[in-house]
Amino acid sequence: WAGPLEGGGRAVVIVNRQTSQEPEDPEIELDLQWIGYQPGTQVVLRDLYAQKEIGSTNTTFRLRVAPGDCFALRVTPIEKPTLSLLPSLRLKSFSSLAGQQAPT
Repeated sequence: WAGPLEGGGRAVVIVNRQTSQEPEDPEIELDLQWIGYQPGTQVVLRDLYAQKEIGSTNTTFRLRVAPGDCFALRVTPIEKPTLSLLPSLRLKSFSSLAGQQAPT
């Protein structure tokens, strides 16, 4: 299950419905496109139970979930700053500001 969160993140819950342990805990692979992200979107993965970041990816990630267990995580996109959105600033030297009164 995956659902949207504020800020573009997603809550993801993975449930392993197997009742017996096969040779080992199955490794579950999740593609970011399956939960609504565009190809190449870089995201951070946060384990909600452990309350810590567990990595980042821009394609898929793999988790081991024991039979009868579940795993909850928050997937948050990493936004790259766009320089064209930054305001252009005209800086004055301190000496040019000397003697000027502050605007009221």
